[in-house]
Amino acid sequence: RDGQRGTIADKTRALMVLYLTKPSMSAPQVQGLIDALQASNGDVSGMEYLQRLSSIRNMTAPTLVPVPGAPAAAAPGPAGGAAALVGGALGGLGFLGDRLR
Repeated sequence: RDGQRGTIADKTRALMVLYLTKPSMSAPQVQGLIDALQASNGDVSGMEYLQRLSSIRNMTAPTLVPVPGAPAAAAPGPAGGAAALVGGALGGLGFLGDRLR
């Protein structure tokens, strides 16, 4: 808010450190700070990258452990064990796995 304190690069670094150390910040709070940085002609690409990494980190990986009620993985076919592994992983994804098979 005070245009006389720190450079734009300092403010960008401070925002990135805040984002990394305070994961409990709400999305509207983070977006407000990003908007303020952008309004000051700051480069927000670093924050976009951190948000992307955060969203990837928060994804859950499909499990290779059998899920109760999920169809059993197919026996290895001509492609070998890799086909069974992919089939098992996709089986845990439900309808998405069925569409990708």
